[in-house]
Amino acid sequence: MPLIHTLASYIKGDGEFSGLSGIQADQRDFSPFLVHFTSYMSMEILRRAIELEALPKDIHQLLSVADNESMNIVRRISESNSLLSSKPKNKDGTEQQISKCICFSECNISGIISHAERYGRFGFIFSKSVLFGLGCRPCLYVDEEIYTIISKNFSSDDITTPTGRLYSLANIYTPPGHGKVQDFTHEREWRLFQDLSFDVASPIMLITPSQYASEVSRLFDSVDNIIPLNYLYQMGA
Repeated sequence: MPLIHTLASYIKGDGEFSGLSGIQADQRDFSPFLVHFTSYMSMEILRRAIELEALPKDIHQLLSVADNESMNIVRRISESNSLLSSKPKNKDGTEQQISKCICFSECNISGIISHAERYGRFGFIFSKSVLFGLGCRPCLYVDEEIYTIISKNFSSDDITTPTGRLYSLANIYTPPGHGKVQDFTHEREWRLFQDLSFDVASPIMLITPSQYASEVSRLFDSVDNIIPLNYLYQMGA
């Protein structure tokens, strides 16, 4: 444990928040941030190539293609100055029957790389506290019996109600060793059921492949912290 950083963190904050940074410093699996990655579809070409046992040089080329597609999305996000909600997709590309939302993860540093390889290598990092204030909530992971009760009794049609949001936050959970595995708890997913304007909640950090860092910095010049994903990987994070 980094002792000096931990001790220094405990003196941060005022009033009821005093010591909160120190708690986070002690519990390294806890993060005060939420990350939105873009985009899942851009990485599909790589997932297929790996399944087909493509050569490393082919993976390198396909990664460049995927990054370029994701960067085009980042440019559109810059133009709109917002993240737009949409319905999450199933593996076959069909839309899930839940309300439109923006998906985030509260993964820590070690989880960022694996998330980026699944959902695209560009990320927008926000304060968890700020997004919570806007209605963003962690997903629920329940067994099939409980999920069936939720789906029968509640609907995603009206997300202005707690029960409507409950339906769209619920996910079936089945751990390894119990038949078909349905376990996405490692994603630590949160959902916000509305579009997110950066005028309301601005990202406080951005994740990007290092070769795009300069352009990303220009597009989002109000964000001071740019995290080059390549270097995180090389440092062994």
